Amino acid sequence: MKTILVATVSAVALSGCAWLQSLGEKIGIAGTPADARIYITSDGAPTCERRTFDVQVVPDRLVFKLSEHPSAFTIHWRVSTIGYSFPPGTKVTDPTPPGEIHGCTAGGQAMNCVNNSKTRGNWKYTVPSLKDKDGCTVPPKDPIIANE
Repeated sequence: MKTILVATVSAVALSGCAWLQSLGEKIGIAGTPADARIYITSDGAPTCERRTFDVQVVPDRLVFKLSEHPSAFTIHWRVSTIGYSFPPGTKVTDPTPPGEIHGCTAGGQAMNCVNNSKTRGNWKYTVPSLKDKDGCTVPPKDPIIANE
């Protein structure tokens, strides 16, 4: 009986923590600050072959003012939809001429790149494929990043 009670209390406490973390992310006060958020919706089809996804990056055009970033800094993307993540070892292609935005990595709920903050321009970058809780592949997304 004690085991069931402890298990129940633990489950309630953990679900409360997940709910608070989710709420905190939605209002922007939890975890690593993000320059952009990644949201995924799905039709929930029973098989990966039939499942469709819609990937949104907010903002779609990620703009950095060079005057506000006089030196290199890290850009942070966060997956904000529960049940989706970047698989371990996800490869991320650097989106710009060599050296401007580079060192991109992705894993778990995060993707990060270093912006050297020296070159003006607009570039497409790729948010690589994610996986959902069932192991289905979510297609990549190609929004815009800009240094102005």
